[in-house]
Amino acid sequence: MPKTCLSDAKIRSLKSEKQVDHWDTRTPSFGIRISPRCKTFIANKGGTRKTIGHYPAMNLQEARRRFFELKATTDTGSPQISFQQARSEYLAQDRWKASSKKQITRLLMRHFRWDKLLDRITSNDVSTVIDAISAPKEATHALAYIKAFFSWCVPRYLKHSPCTGLHPSTRYVPRERLLSNEELASIWRAADKIGDFGRHVQLLITTGQRCN
Repeated sequence: MPKTCLSDAKIRSLKSEKQVDHWDTRTPSFGIRISPRCKTFIANKGGTRKTIGHYPAMNLQEARRRFFELKATTDTGSPQISFQQARSEYLAQDRWKASSKKQITRLLMRHFRWDKLLDRITSNDVSTVIDAISAPKEATHALAYIKAFFSWCVPRYLKHSPCTGLHPSTRYVPRERLLSNEELASIWRAADKIGDFGRHVQLLITTGQRCN
């Protein structure tokens, strides 16, 4: 079974004198069946091939959307993925810079530990977690990251996000205090004693940059 990174241009170019299934490298278990007379979007669900729609009457974007809806339901129409499974899939993506991914992973893994199906998570569940975070800055970032996660889940696994309308319980106000020259001098001298990391701190002082 060929594996192909499906795109509109690629689908237009695919031809075959017999029936061949091309599975998408970008979206596992999603593909297109090429035959001499037609091209059909397909899904592999539980070992069974399911037809999604025919190309070009259905375009690639719509076919992927239909696939995610199909993937998110059992034969009875109920979502079948847990929060932890969806979170793992979300964090496995290569869509962030390394530093950003580290921060997103840390906050999603540290604060959101629900052990239940994704669609069972409510707005109250999310707000309870956010309200329990004592540091306003961390609460603000945690809410932003969980909102982004649930936005990604729609329409893959959910019809609506439980984060709609949620805001941090306290507003994060950036700190305004600056270090004095004397304080910077003390930090510089201390940095001399801690090797490579100390030089990193001195570089930040010299350039006025943040770590990230």
